[in-house]
Amino acid sequence: MKRTASMGLLLSVCLLVGGSSFEARGQAGDADGVRVMRMAMSVQANKPYGKNGYASISEVMTSIHLDTATVMDADTIQVGAYTLRVSRSDDRKHFQMALTPVSGCGTAWFGSEANVIYTGKALGCQ
Repeated sequence: MKRTASMGLLLSVCLLVGGSSFEARGQAGDADGVRVMRMAMSVQANKPYGKNGYASISEVMTSIHLDTATVMDADTIQVGAYTLRVSRSDDRKHFQMALTPVSGCGTAWFGSEANVIYTGKALGCQ
């Protein structure tokens, strides 16, 4: 129990310290996208929501301190030059996450409850 609590506290501190520069610049690069995706996936991997299953986008947003993100709908937020979408199954035992560029041929990241982050670009992009 103590180890879980200290891991959660450490994660929260790391996210607080690391979360500000992306917001302040208002722009994004691959390093920012990877960081946002890792933080969001870490929230899901650590399952702080216990019996309730995986987190919603608003719970993820609160956990990683993306206070300046723009809520687009119940599953989607825009953070900088990216759109973050979290889709959960009705029983909240499964999820899929995608961080995609708002426009252009930037890198996109995808993940699920398997806790693997995949990366790619749209067809036709170099």
